[in-house]
This record gives sequence, C-alpha cells and structure tokens, in this order.
Amino acid sequence: MSIQPSKISLLHKSEISQPPVRYKLATTQDELMQAFELVWQRYTKVGLHPLDSIGKRITKYHLLPKTKVFIASSFELCDKGGKPEYKDKVIGTLTVVHDSCFGLPAEEVCKKDIVELRRNGGETVEITSFVCNQDGQDKRVFLKLFRLAYEYCSRSNVSGVIASLTQRHIGFYRRFLGFQALGQLSGYKFGNGTVVQAHFAHLKNGRDLLEKRTAALFEEDEWRDFWENEAEEMLQKSLEVKPLESRQLKSIIANCASLRSEIDQQTASALNIEYARYGVELGLAPIK
Repeated sequence: MSIQPSKISLLHKSEISQPPVRYKLATTQDELMQAFELVWQRYTKVGLHPLDSIGKRITKYHLLPKTKVFIASSFELCDKGGKPEYKDKVIGTLTVVHDSCFGLPAEEVCKKDIVELRRNGGETVEITSFVCNQDGQDKRVFLKLFRLAYEYCSRSNVSGVIASLTQRHIGFYRRFLGFQALGQLSGYKFGNGTVVQAHFAHLKNGRDLLEKRTAALFEEDEWRDFWENEAEEMLQKSLEVKPLESRQLKSIIANCASLRSEIDQQTASALNIEYARYGVELGLAPIK
C-alpha cells in the first residue's frame, strides 16, 4: 500500500529550494528503523495501521532476503548534548516485495488474478510501505522513489508491478504510473481493514508513462547529479541478495510486537528455508 502526496502540481524548478535529498537502498539498522517509523507515522494517520504504541510498521515480507527497502533522506539539524549536529533523516520510503513462499500481500484481495499473472510467466513484484513526509518536498520525492523502483525492477527482469490502492489515490496511480485495476474494491486486513483495490502495471508501460508525464522533474540538477554519479553503483548493489544477519533479524522482530504476532510455526519455518538458500542458518523459532 502507498500514500499519494497531497498534490502533484509543484514540479517546477522555480519553487523555493529545499535541502538536498539523497536516494539509496536502506542497508543499516538505523536506516531501516527510520523507514519503518515513517511508514507507521503516515499509515496510522490515514487508518492503514492501528494506532498502537509500537511506533514501527514492519511485516513478515520485510524479513525476506530479496525484499528491498529504498529510502530518500535529507540532513536535519538537531541538538546533541548542547551542540548542533546534522543527522540523516529518512523523508520517504518504499518497499519492493518479490514473490516468495509468502506470496504477495495483495493476494488477500485478488488471489485469482495474481495466480493468473504467475501462469502467464514473468515475475511480478509488489510495491508497498510507500510514504513520504509532507514537508514541501514530498511531490518530488514521491515520483523519484517510484522512478528508482521501476529502474530496479527493470534490472531485476521483473515484468509487472502490483500496488494496493485506496479509492482516493487510484486516479493518480493510473494517470502517472500506468496502473490498471486488478480485482475489486475490498476490505484489506493487511491495511487495518481499509478498503483498497489492487492494481497492476506492466513495467515498461508504467516506466514510459512516468518519464513522459514528469520529464521536467527528472531534469532537475539534483536528480541528474544523482542519476549520473551515484545511481548506477547503487542499483548494481541492489541486485545483490544480502539477507539480514540472524542477529539483526531477531533484533527487528524483538522490537516490534505486531511483527512477533506474525511469526507462527509456518512463518518461522518458511523464513528458515528462505535464508538457508543463501547460506544463513537462521534458527528462528515460532513466537507464542
């Protein structure tokens, strides 16, 4: 699931300049936790996650070895012991979930359609946990993160992308990102009972449409500098499968009560098998 920025009209270079934004793959514990906290903050505001005291939205899909969490971050001035210090703050994030033993999250609302996509060949991924801070930069960050996700998917030989959308956001995703309806509007347990409709975009069509409708956005100096000097190395690294270390994964589970409730016998066994494929002995036990 993803949240659309409040407006999409402010895409011109004439706008007041903002602090530089960096785009990357989240790899450190701090980057991941900041991303999960931002998703929780935005999801609880719109009812996609219960207003609990956990402060993070993490799902079992985030624990899979091939899952990718992309982030946008900006420097924030903070006070550390009475001294000013700049800290890297995550202001936008999205997660790319590959098909696996867990399937895809949207199967809850359109299982038959996803089964049919699998039969047709090609890999379909799902983009979820997609949010941006509404701080004046969210319009640009939103589209640039999606551009990055589309580029990663293209290099990963993905043929199509699924997203579960609320009614409010359907028009935007169809117009700018090439999505089409897949299944019917339905209450989504994975989204706290919110009514959503799964949508599907053929990767090439969605990518071409995004570039066409927002061409000026991707000519901005900041993005061009990133795309020409940093993106290639980052995207190459994103193609590598680097499972979480056993200690890191267990720490994430321990710090999120809602995630612990998902780790039953079947889930723990599936994660142990997935990690074993990459030479990691997880030793994860079900949590009662």
